[in-house]
Parts: sequence; structure tokens; C-alpha cells
Amino acid sequence: MTRANAPFDSSESWGIRLLLAITTSAFIAVLRSVAAADPGAASLTSGTVPRLGLFEQTFNQQRNYTNPYTQVTGTAVFTRPASPKIKLSVPLFWDDGMQWKVRFSPDAIGEWQWSIDSNDPGLNGAKGSFECIASTNHGGIMSMSGFPYHFQYQDGTPYWLFGDTQWEG
Repeated sequence: MTRANAPFDSSESWGIRLLLAITTSAFIAVLRSVAAADPGAASLTSGTVPRLGLFEQTFNQQRNYTNPYTQVTGTAVFTRPASPKIKLSVPLFWDDGMQWKVRFSPDAIGEWQWSIDSNDPGLNGAKGSFECIASTNHGGIMSMSGFPYHFQYQDGTPYWLFGDTQWEG
């Protein structure tokens, strides 16, 4: 019996389909987040960012390192304006040379505060704020509430994958 005529092996193809769906969803979410971001928000120490949009900030390290991946640690702490005032930690990432960045998508309208904690003196202690404003952005893609085999946007809008049906025949 050839592979094309082989009986349907649900255990093998189910895992592959799930992996493909998750990978595709993550890729599309990243593309949509970047496309929906406020282009003026790329280098803000203060300003406005749309709800579920993209806040990106660039920082410069003070010292030279032979391997920044292992020698430098950095975390941005974002304080949510809405009650309860939750603190969210987001790692900084190295962007080549002396530059480090943080990217964050605020989920609540209001004034967000942020600060940097790092072992590099040029990064450590940086702080600022931005105003999160209302927007029509849907946010990232996640499992649907109550239906874990389906997807929804962060704001609850259903997300329907393209090509999500396998026709037998």
C-alpha cells in the first residue's frame, strides 16, 4: 500500500497539523502587531501607544562585553495603570553593538510607568512613562476561552485560521 493510499494516521498528522497551526498563528500575530504599531512609538520615553499596539524603546549599554548574551542581564518592569496595579516584567533583548531594546503591548488604557533593572550601568535605572490610548487593535492570538482547539484575539474577537479544514476525499 502506498503512502497516498495508506489509512489515515490521526496520531501523526494531528500533531503536525497542530504544530503548523500554532506556528502560522504566531507568525501572523507578529506580523499584525508590527503592522498595527504606531510608527512614532519606536523611540519614545513618553508619548502615546495604542491599546494592544507596540511600545518599543532602545537603550545603550555603557560597557563593552565580549558576549552580551551571557554577561548582561536586563529587565523592564511595566506598571499597569488600571486596578489592580500589576507589575509586568519583560526581558530586554540585545539588538547588536551597544544597543538593547524592549517591546511591550499594553492592555489597559491609562498612563503606564516603566523602569529598567540591569547589571550594566548604562541600562540600569532608566525609566519613563507612556500614555496608552484607545484603539481598534485586536491584540495577539490565543486559545479561545472554553474552546481550546480554536483561537481568538486578545480582545475576544474570534480568529479563524485559513485552510483549517481537511476534506476527506
